[in-house]
Amino acid sequence: MWGDRKVAEFPRTKHTELKTMDSEIPDPAIRREFESDGRLTRTNHSNGDVWFYQGETGMERKVRVEYSNGYKWFYDGDKGTERIVRQESPGGYVWFYEGKSSTERIVRTASPHGYTWFYTGKRGAERIDRTEFCDGRT
Repeated sequence: MWGDRKVAEFPRTKHTELKTMDSEIPDPAIRREFESDGRLTRTNHSNGDVWFYQGETGMERKVRVEYSNGYKWFYDGDKGTERIVRQESPGGYVWFYEGKSSTERIVRTASPHGYTWFYTGKRGAERIDRTEFCDGRT
């Protein structure tokens, strides 16, 4: 039923419930999943990406995105000000970030081979400052 309040029923799974949308009709390419108390827990995108959320109803914040290409991005912070803290590649590389939302910069990269690179510089201008080898040498 569509009227002043729009109601959309998404395909039901363990976490999917009937949800009332106060704004526009939801994008049919995104399937949203909710807990029984109304908390958004994840969104499944038509390209295969999956976004995960945590928090109280209405204050859900993005905590992880799993991209269809195998990359995973991890976030911290309150709703609307989430910042990237870590990125993992399917090949085992892990990038660590610091900074406020939209100004994050890479501070360290760990390779699956035991090497670690440390960076200095502002976002977009990071450069390797030090390399730590798997035997502890720098």
